Amino acid sequence: MINARFCRVLMMTLMYALAFAFAEGVFLKCASAQDKQNEVQLNADKLTYENATGVASAAGNVVIKNRDMRVFAPYAEYDTRQDVVKAFSDESGTVTLFVKGDKLTGRTLEYNVAKRKGVMTDTSGKVDAIFFKGRDLEVMPLGDALKQKLVSKKNLRKVTDEDMVARWLDVESTTCDFTNPHYRFVAKQITVVPGNKVIIKNPKVYIGKRLLLNYPFDFVASLTGEDKTSNVMPMVAYDSDKGVGVGISGPFSWDSGEIKTDAVYWTDDIWEARFALNQTISDRMSVFAVTEKTYNKDDEDSVWRQNWGMNYITRHGWRATLMESQRELVETEMRLGMDRRYNLWRSPELSIESPWFRDPAVGGYFRLFGMWGRYQDNVEAGAADLWVGRYGAGVQVYGEPQIGLSSITPFYNATFWYYDYDDTDGSTQKVTDAVLGFRWGSGSIGLATAYVRRWVSGASPLFWDRYLDKEDIYQQVSYSMPGKASWERWTVSVRAGYDMVDDKIAEMIYSLAYSKHCITWELWARDSRPDDELSIGLKFKINAYPDIPLNLGQSDIYDPFEKPDGIESKGK
Repeated sequence: MINARFCRVLMMTLMYALAFAFAEGVFLKCASAQDKQNEVQLNADKLTYENATGVASAAGNVVIKNRDMRVFAPYAEYDTRQDVVKAFSDESGTVTLFVKGDKLTGRTLEYNVAKRKGVMTDTSGKVDAIFFKGRDLEVMPLGDALKQKLVSKKNLRKVTDEDMVARWLDVESTTCDFTNPHYRFVAKQITVVPGNKVIIKNPKVYIGKRLLLNYPFDFVASLTGEDKTSNVMPMVAYDSDKGVGVGISGPFSWDSGEIKTDAVYWTDDIWEARFALNQTISDRMSVFAVTEKTYNKDDEDSVWRQNWGMNYITRHGWRATLMESQRELVETEMRLGMDRRYNLWRSPELSIESPWFRDPAVGGYFRLFGMWGRYQDNVEAGAADLWVGRYGAGVQVYGEPQIGLSSITPFYNATFWYYDYDDTDGSTQKVTDAVLGFRWGSGSIGLATAYVRRWVSGASPLFWDRYLDKEDIYQQVSYSMPGKASWERWTVSVRAGYDMVDDKIAEMIYSLAYSKHCITWELWARDSRPDDELSIGLKFKINAYPDIPLNLGQSDIYDPFEKPDGIESKGK
């Protein structure tokens, strides 16, 4: 039988050891054995624990850690019975929260470890490349955000129920790290899914200290790079066929979808509008419907056009689209600077597209295409009832070979399509588009050269996809010069397109860009000489997200130096 005195000595030894551990600020593990993932570690200069209340108090250089976060504060309390952490600031410092590498600071923090929910007051900080400053920040697991309909998992990519969502109230946001940012959004509420998207509710847009506009839509910025369409400014543009255009665009969003709206009025008494519905049905399936009134320069008419269908994405990244359309306006580039527009009916069209696959043998990428559809374009008289079926298969390859010179980046981009038509003549058509070029430069001078070639074998019984051979050379020259401040830069760029078939310069692109630390304004003009057309537009880019331009005007200009979507490679 164990001696009673020995038991008392053993108990006193354990109590002294525990007190010593607290005094030295080693750590306090407050989670149960059944939930090691929620284990909390509490470190500080001074630690005390009240057995009656189950509250551990920490003062001086407090550090709190668990699977979701790290917290630094002058003073903190942890209620082991309620599983709640409270952190407080004082004159010596603020409460600092780190979540997945993002840093936030505030006045107080209250966080329920078991429920993974909390509130930080007077919060500022950075998530991804965006700086925030607001009133209260609420963090919660994705499941709670879905229940409150702050976000929809159907519209998110690469997220799990373990991911966290943040919501700010009365908040300013910007990617500019200056004390007085060059631009900022001010909104009643901002919701952030780290690494996925930012949803800003009806923001006010400021350039410097001046209010530019009250944006009537929600601004949704994708952080994944998958969605590269985002508008936040009123449109201003010029087109020699329509005059000066002024308009606005943006989305109306809800839990599982949105309607994107566009409207513009041109001074030649032409107005255009577009309403695009996208509704998510499941994690992988969505439906869409578009009605738009657009102007056909060739026919000089403006009519309503519709298309609708559904998209399906497999878990391996293959995409299938089923689509129908009526009077869809399709623009086909026959030759450099020679575009033709057609009214097209699809009933229906099924297309399949693979994800990009990397080819280790050549260090490039490739993807596959397939399609089947029935079409008519009503170009010829009496062809209103002429429907033509078309089958197609294709492949695209892209690469940037390494040649050992950092100042020169060669690239290639080629697409091959084979089409088979069910007309009475049994027509077929093979189309190969290839680009071979390189980007190079030195110091403030940037140069890029591209050789563009199209080979066409056979012909289509339709007009909208009847292609011609072409052979072009593109040369781009840009020059950058510093502004008055170290963070200002002006860039002038000129791009010429030379038609080697007709032996003439067919297209000129001019641009003037002003980069102001965190944003870039770019004024561009396109002179299409064969069609005698001039178009001018303005582009606004947030430099933290250069692949997501906010276009003020038309932006569907062919660029041979542009990388295909979905490929990560060295910059231009």
